[in-house]
Amino acid sequence: DVRCFNINAMPAMRLSPPPLLVDIDSVCGICRQKSLDLWKSNLQDQCICKDCLESGEQQPGESLSCPGSLFKCGYQSDVVPNCLNHLRTCPRRPTACPNECPYVLSKADLPRHMTEECPKRTQECRFCSGHFFVSEIRAHYDECPDYPVTCQFCSQVDIRRGNLDAHGTNCRKTPKRCKLASLGCTFKAPDDEMERHMTLDKHVFYFHQLQMQVNRLEALLRREGHRETGGHDRGEEC
Repeated sequence: DVRCFNINAMPAMRLSPPPLLVDIDSVCGICRQKSLDLWKSNLQDQCICKDCLESGEQQPGESLSCPGSLFKCGYQSDVVPNCLNHLRTCPRRPTACPNECPYVLSKADLPRHMTEECPKRTQECRFCSGHFFVSEIRAHYDECPDYPVTCQFCSQVDIRRGNLDAHGTNCRKTPKRCKLASLGCTFKAPDDEMERHMTLDKHVFYFHQLQMQVNRLEALLRREGHRETGGHDRGEEC
């Protein structure tokens, strides 16, 4: 199994991206800088970073354990050049995920992590061909315009979600508003029921409302016509 550490689950402070492993041994005992490349000393309860080793900070007779001991690397040495040469090729060297996810893992496990496990790896939506974090792909399916859905009224399948409204316009089982909705009718039903609903006796009140609106508009037009005619006549008299 891939051995990795979730930074969010650790009790110590977090670093800014890219995420680094943060625990009691995550700070160099010499320079106090945070690093993943910390060698554990057999003489003192502290770690030494690669830069401090290169600067000659090792104590006489001090044996150092590889930073990869976090992932069960058993290499130890008291010769600094040997330590540095080993670190360059160590398959268990602690490595931060380049996707800036909150995991640190061994160098050997990085390819598998990035293709199979990283929560920030991207995945192509097989419906719209967009790319999304794998952790967000299910949420995307809930709103993807190309995702195939089923009409809840007629049960037709494989309708593109973005075309569902257009389907509803022609679907006889999808409820639609009454054609006299603008006059106040709130009835909504499938086509067959709507055809029975569209009778005069069910809309006498709304037709009356429509007639009143027409009468008001005609009266308004007549008043406007009288004003224009009166103004024109007075202009001729002058």
